[in-house]
Amino acid sequence: EDKATWRDINGWIQGVVKGARHFYQRNASLGQQYKDKSLFFHSRTGEFSSFRYNLFVSFASKVLLGLDALWRGFLWLITRIPFLGSLADALIRSYADNAVRGLTNVIGDVVVYNVNDPKSKFYDVKKRIQEGAVKALQYLIEREDSNEKSLPYYPRVVVAGHSLGSQVAYDAINRMNLLVNQGEVKGYRKDGTHKTTGAKLEKQLCGFVTFGSPLDKIMFFLRENVPDDQYLRQQFLDHFNGFKQRDINFGNPGRGNPNYVKTNSSLQRHLEDIPWRNYYDGYDYVSGGLDYYHNLTNIDCRFKPSGFIKFTHSDYWTHPPFYRDIIRHFIQ
Repeated sequence: EDKATWRDINGWIQGVVKGARHFYQRNASLGQQYKDKSLFFHSRTGEFSSFRYNLFVSFASKVLLGLDALWRGFLWLITRIPFLGSLADALIRSYADNAVRGLTNVIGDVVVYNVNDPKSKFYDVKKRIQEGAVKALQYLIEREDSNEKSLPYYPRVVVAGHSLGSQVAYDAINRMNLLVNQGEVKGYRKDGTHKTTGAKLEKQLCGFVTFGSPLDKIMFFLRENVPDDQYLRQQFLDHFNGFKQRDINFGNPGRGNPNYVKTNSSLQRHLEDIPWRNYYDGYDYVSGGLDYYHNLTNIDCRFKPSGFIKFTHSDYWTHPPFYRDIIRHFIQ
């Protein structure tokens, strides 16, 4: 908390907008290839809407600046109220400071976790979050039964993540696969089999649950876009971030670069068959069905929100059918 300020957030948004404009054609191709169902693509034809895309990008680049200007103008008007202006201004500022702090922390978490530049002041924070998640998952996988040495204490592990937590959980599972390949997971061989039981790691790490997940939006807007001439770097990233991720380069070798060199990777994807269930809702504007990943099941929760503002990002926690579905598929 309290890592990113409004200025940090605005600077980050401007960078995202710049990338969205620069990689306009690449994003359009990516969405059409995998039938993206977001508002940037026509629901009936699946065609990319450049108007909606550019409108959204233009709006996003100015929204914080506009809100800040409106807020300052509102406070200026409040102070002009005779007698009560100063008191009202103080009360409103106190209330707003708490609300803005909460909103800043929510957006700031996304900013902090999605930096790719090692020179960023947030990069170290991101790495600590990732390392903490990996260590927690590794502990669950590696802990041995006190009565039956060399056998897992937790025979079945299901990883679940809500909102940004789904991205952290995804990264932890992806990193677990890399650690197994390097022989750095206690009790497991490099081929992903347990040294005592012979069972595959995916029998123990047996499920992945995401709900309210922005993984598709992160892939669309926040992925690390690599220039076409850096084809070696792109291939390294593809090998490194491989867990159930579709080919975002469409198998195009360097996009026609005559100097293209294909790299080979010895990394084995040991966790590709883990059941993954992704829960989303039409009124949860953070989440959605995940189109840029394969071998998973998308479940529309179809919440029925009430009130003028319909936003269901937290409704999963109090939705019994959501829990019943998880129990039926992963616990029973």
